[in-house]
Amino acid sequence: MNQKTAWPTLLLAIVVAVIAFAPARSRGQDYELPDPVYPLPLMHWHPTSGAFLTGGVVVVEFHDSKQGKKSSKPLDVLIKEYDSIDPEVFGPAEEEIPGALKVLIDRCQDATRPLGEEDQKAISAFLEFMGRKIDYTVKFKAISVIHTDSKKGVRFLIKCMDVSDAKSQIVAIRMLGNTFEAAREAVPTLRAFLEHKNRDVRFTAAMALGDDIQRAIDPTLQAVLVEALKEDWSGIQAGPYYHLYHTGKLDLPIVLKALKCHDKEIMDLAMAELSELGPEGKEAVPLLIEILKDSTLNQVAALTLGEMGAAAEPAVPALIGALKGDDLWLAMRVPDVLARLGPVAKAAVPALIEEVKNGNYRAAKALGRIGPDAKIVVPALEAAAKDGSIHAAGALWDITHQKDQVIPILLRALKQGRTGDGKLFEIISRMGPEAKEMVPLLIDYLKENEKEGADYNLEGPIIALGQIGPRARAAIPVLEDTIKKFDKDEYAYRIFQLTVALSLWQIDHQENQVFALLHAALKKGQADFDIIGKIGPAAKEFVPDLLALAQHEFPIYDKSILQALEKVDPEAAAKLKKERKMEPRKQEER
Repeated sequence: MNQKTAWPTLLLAIVVAVIAFAPARSRGQDYELPDPVYPLPLMHWHPTSGAFLTGGVVVVEFHDSKQGKKSSKPLDVLIKEYDSIDPEVFGPAEEEIPGALKVLIDRCQDATRPLGEEDQKAISAFLEFMGRKIDYTVKFKAISVIHTDSKKGVRFLIKCMDVSDAKSQIVAIRMLGNTFEAAREAVPTLRAFLEHKNRDVRFTAAMALGDDIQRAIDPTLQAVLVEALKEDWSGIQAGPYYHLYHTGKLDLPIVLKALKCHDKEIMDLAMAELSELGPEGKEAVPLLIEILKDSTLNQVAALTLGEMGAAAEPAVPALIGALKGDDLWLAMRVPDVLARLGPVAKAAVPALIEEVKNGNYRAAKALGRIGPDAKIVVPALEAAAKDGSIHAAGALWDITHQKDQVIPILLRALKQGRTGDGKLFEIISRMGPEAKEMVPLLIDYLKENEKEGADYNLEGPIIALGQIGPRARAAIPVLEDTIKKFDKDEYAYRIFQLTVALSLWQIDHQENQVFALLHAALKKGQADFDIIGKIGPAAKEFVPDLLALAQHEFPIYDKSILQALEKVDPEAAAKLKKERKMEPRKQEER
């Protein structure tokens, strides 16, 4: 092999290896059928052609080849010859398969022409071959041929779906899912499969349509996706459920089914939805308690319980067990979760007190949120706060609401440049107007960190000033100056500017400046809809913009748009919800 071809060949070998052997979830569509549906033998290997075993490890090489040698033989004959050769010998059929496939693809371009007997035999043999869990090198060459002209490839795969064998239809549908934009032509054909009598065909078509081909989820497709969840189908994929989530259609009954799914990516997605539902998702608490036993998802489950607040009270014993358990990462999360549960977590007070005695001041924060039932720990918190613990100071405020005890500790910490990884600003935000004494130091902190250009250090104090409200008017000049300094046409800077703008609104309702920034961000698709929601009814002029964005063809922001609308114009939000339920979005040709 010469030097010019060495690097491309090596790179291609790596790509093939990743595609062939990576788990299905990490690479999207998978050409292999689930084991229960289509069990197949182990690897067929060809040392000179690509995939082979050495020392128990699968190795893939890809010898440079354009489209393979031309052949006058039909594809099914070549596949038969390929299967009959000695696995250790490189045969001509292997080189000729890609060329024969290209000929077959060209013959299948006329949608009105029925398949002849020879073509049917060739297609059946090809689909059986592509469904195997072996021969990755030849399969990769075949896929490359289909992708060379994806429009032609899609028309060929549509023809392939005419075969009567369900297993072959599934293989064709899966390959179609990897042809991206060109696959839109196949939407009508795929939709017909949503009513197929074979469950695996039906579910495979739904995964392909819902993942990226059709994009919008209509009631028919949604019903099949939910059916696949209900049966916990082995070939399930997360993509379609992301679309359900982003379009606000991943409702509680679907979420409960998703939590029982074997696919952890879908379970994770379901918990994200539950976090947004908050107390409304309390029906899922028993399932989340079970997930606390799963070492890969238990932290997410714990945080989800925290978002439910007092509604997650049945989980308190399990959370106490996790606090004392061997999973240190989970144990670190538990105090914050108990803090979110509030007074209903009072059974955790003894365990949290022990944690505070051992120096865990995250537990102090939880005790603070639990409230009066935690007063027994106040002396220990006072001692820790005097020693400079920011967490202890925050817990004292939450329990006693005595600012005279807390403000001196926060002032001293900020003068020393100690912010407790931003926890100090969170405490000030919780204190709100009661923390007005902190305003001068917060202004100084902003000025100092602006000099260093450390925008990531500024968000906490800016939010805190906004929460203090009108009593922080002295900060208006520095906040206005901050907006100017970070006036760059980049997404991160726009979002940061909007954070500053919200604080200005909370302090002095500076409508002109704040709304001008929001309009500019909306034009560039960089708006933070949460900020519009926080402004509330005063932001009614943004309702037309929000409604227009809600009609976007691929509405990944639908959920946050709807939430903002509910706070700004509840009537418009209710109307939009009703339209979504009554009239599913029509599919537009692109």
